[in-house]
Amino acid sequence: MMAHLAISAFNHLLQQQDWLCEQLRPFAGRKVALGESPLQVVALIQPDGYLHALPGDAEPDASIRIPLSSLPLMLGDAAQRRGAVQISGDPALAAALGEVLQALQWDVSADLSRLLGDAAATPIARQWQQYWATHHEQWHVLGQQLAEYARDEAGLLADPTAVSRFVNDIDTLRDDVARLEARLSLLEAQRSATGDSA
Repeated sequence: MMAHLAISAFNHLLQQQDWLCEQLRPFAGRKVALGESPLQVVALIQPDGYLHALPGDAEPDASIRIPLSSLPLMLGDAAQRRGAVQISGDPALAAALGEVLQALQWDVSADLSRLLGDAAATPIARQWQQYWATHHEQWHVLGQQLAEYARDEAGLLADPTAVSRFVNDIDTLRDDVARLEARLSLLEAQRSATGDSA
């Protein structure tokens, strides 16, 4: 449900600027992950450049990670979005996705005009832009607080420090096992050599 809503919203923004689909069309058939676990969505790029939601266990070719605390910044200008998004995976696909995200803009007045008509949509959209210009920092702080709650209180997100420590522990364990295997092989070779000489 959430996956389809997120992809529908992304496709709606693409539809408002359909020239951006041209940048995604060469990557038709490739998979991209949007968001951050547990709210990550995996989508397939269609031949027309739009996205189609896939099951969450599909392996993506590139990932667009948007920390929960940075979600409000996605409504801001390109500079704010650039700082909020982390892209990884296939370099060409990641670059194309990055360009699309930087150019993507929500045309509030177009959506409002369908609901309320042009006369009402223009002043409401202008008010929205003024509101966002003066309050985006408060929304960013609210996003950070929600992310901290989701990580520390609700247990919905992993603590990056704990994850990093866990990964380092796994690397250390792997290296220790490799050293132990090498030592066992050496002892086995020495024992074989001693047995042969006897």
